Order: sequence, then C-alpha cells, then structure tokens
Amino acid sequence: MTPFGAAMLAADMTAAARLLHPDATFTSPAVFKPYRGRDAVLRVLTAATQTFEDFAYTGETHGPGVDVLRFRARVGRYQLEGVDIVTTDDDGLITDVTVMIRPLRGLEALVAAMQQALARQPDGTAPNETAPDETAPDEISAEQAPVTSLPGVRAQKRARAIAMSPDEVDAYLRGERTCRVATAGADGSPHVAPLWYVWDGSRVWLNSLVRSQRWTDLTRNSRISIVVDGGTEFHELHGVELSGRASVVGEAPRGTEPNDELTEPERLFAAKYMGGGPFIADGRHGWLRVDIEKLVSWDFRKNPALRSMSRPAGS
Repeated sequence: MTPFGAAMLAADMTAAARLLHPDATFTSPAVFKPYRGRDAVLRVLTAATQTFEDFAYTGETHGPGVDVLRFRARVGRYQLEGVDIVTTDDDGLITDVTVMIRPLRGLEALVAAMQQALARQPDGTAPNETAPDETAPDEISAEQAPVTSLPGVRAQKRARAIAMSPDEVDAYLRGERTCRVATAGADGSPHVAPLWYVWDGSRVWLNSLVRSQRWTDLTRNSRISIVVDGGTEFHELHGVELSGRASVVGEAPRGTEPNDELTEPERLFAAKYMGGGPFIADGRHGWLRVDIEKLVSWDFRKNPALRSMSRPAGS
C-alpha cells in the first residue's frame, strides 16, 4: 500500500499533508474545476473521508511517478468503484490526484454528499466554488493542443493521454445508439435519462418527447450534459461527455412542416433507427439541437497499465 493509500484508509490528514506538494491539484467528476494548493486539496480529501462508507482499496498498479489505486466505497445506498491516479515529483511529493468514479447515479449521490461535507468545513467551500483553472486558451502548450477540432469548443486539458482523437470521437458518436441526457429541474435537482440521438459531426440532435421532464427542464434552463459511454471491465471504459445548450428546432411536437435545418438530422435518425426509410414524425416528439461548448473523452484501453486493475487484488 502506498503512503497516500494508507493515509486515506486511516483518514489521517496530517500524514496526507506531509505527502502533498504545496502546489498540488485535485480533480474529479465530483468537482467542477480543479482544487489547487495543498490546503484546498486537504479540504476535499477530508470531505471524501467523511463521505465515503465501507471504503477499501481493491488493487493497485505503479509506474514512474504515478500510482493508480482502485477502490470501492458506498454513499448512502449507492455502491461506487473508482481509481485514484496519484502523480508524484522527483522528490516523491504528490503533485496531482485525479479521481475517476462510476456509476453515474453513485457519482450524483457523491456530488451532493461532498457539497454538504465541504459546506460544513470552516471555509464553507463547495465543489463548484473552488479555485478555478485560470489557464487561458492562449496559454495552452503544444502538448496540450486541443483534442477536438470543433470550433468554439473548449479544449480538453486533463487525462489527455487517454483522450480520443477528433476522428475517434466522430466515429464513436456516429456509431453508438444511446446517450444519457442530464438536465436541471426548477429546484436545481438533476434529471438523467437515456435517449436515442444523432451526431452530425458538430452537434447532437435529440428527438425528445415534448411532454417530458427533460423538455420542461430545457425550456426553463437550456444547459445540458450528455454522456455516451461503454465498456465492462475497468480497463475497457471509454466514452464522451458533451456539455452545452439545447434549442428547440421546428414544430413542437414535430409535424409535417418542411424545415431545411432538420433535413440532415432526420435523415441520420431514419438511417440509424428506422431501417433507412424516411423519417416519420409521430406527433409526440420534437427536435432539440445541442450546441457543444465543452467535450471531454476518455478511452482507458489506451493505457495498458489499467488492464491489471481489472484483476482482483493479490491475483
């Protein structure tokens, strides 16, 4: 067990503090932007130890300057599994902790619980209020060049070694059949549901029931997140997360009125889900165009070291 793993198991934040570089960072799906600095990272690690139940490490793998620790835990009635990717410098101090967690419902429960734990701390910091990533687009180095070629879409800055190329993203989004769509209700509570979709190379098109929670949410707040993912074993996990804004296009519900903007998405939808015939409107669904502002991809199959994480500990 690594010193970091031992500190987390013991909830020993004094030991954890000695391991952290003064400029250490922390990133996970449970926080909107990275935490920066030893004190900030300690706050979120403390909140994690207060939030996780039945926490245990189940495997680990090591490479030059990086340790990958697989864990399982529970938040309320939700079981989680994930990895801590811990990067160290030449002196052995931790410069970055990146956490990946699944499944989605467990992650949502964790986000809510972490917000409460952080709010109880003396500075009252919540995940979405933490130190922002101040790197401007013109400060991105050559090795951080965008992994998306879509105009106006923010470049992916983290986990670039396992990111998909633009061609891989395009092929993947065109080939998959089901996405998960997340919207926010009037009280801010999340709503997530699976849905068929089409990708035209730069935007996502959703053929959604007009009388649905999703449609109601988006008429109030156009912000939307979409995940398309796959894989069974941990080292096989791959997917794309897209965030942006949704707009209604055409009649709602869709009727027979001609609409040039819908010609291509309806052709793609018919080819994908209707056997290649003409698109047939059912009088209950309408079209939502999602303009992408941020795209993040991952493909754990690009990191052979993660293959060992799918084996039980000690095997």
